[in-house]
Amino acid sequence: MKKTFLTKTIFVAFLLAAVSFASYAQIRIGVRAGANLARISGDDDDDNAMKFGFHVGGMVHIPIQGRLCFQPEVLFSGKGTQSKEESDYKLSLNYVDIPILFNYRLENGIYVEAGPTVGVLVSAKTKFDGDSEDVKDSFKASDIGAAIGAGYRADMGFSLGIRYQLGISNIADDDDFSLRNNVLMFTIGYLFGEEHE
Repeated sequence: MKKTFLTKTIFVAFLLAAVSFASYAQIRIGVRAGANLARISGDDDDDNAMKFGFHVGGMVHIPIQGRLCFQPEVLFSGKGTQSKEESDYKLSLNYVDIPILFNYRLENGIYVEAGPTVGVLVSAKTKFDGDSEDVKDSFKASDIGAAIGAGYRADMGFSLGIRYQLGISNIADDDDFSLRNNVLMFTIGYLFGEEHE
């Protein structure tokens, strides 16, 4: 119950911030969605393979100076892993992620971005041989990581990018085990409004 309340609070806070920032001419609001290739690394991870997922959410683009911008986001993001040997086994972890990024765009539209990320666990389930099991209690409620990425953004606001998100904190609820999220993201975005420099 507390985790659900925290997730809703974060989402509402982001929406309120976005609406407030929208009153300023240079601050832009946008949307983002795309595909995830996720894998969990750590103890006994030799059998772990990449699992397909997706992400979707919103962002606020706040100019700092010149072409440098501050870009917080809120994304619903599917992570986890699957077994190389047991093709039916999958671990699905769903998070509300909050990347806190700094974004720099060159004159040709190419951009680079980097910053910390915070994730709130929404659900965790295993699936094997047609059976599904809730394993949320086996994982910590939050995930701390770092993200780095690059892509292209046109003046009109449309963007294509690739981002790597590396887990820093241990997501296993049992500290005797070390598990970390790793996600390669292919993303499409759109910023409303005009580009300012």
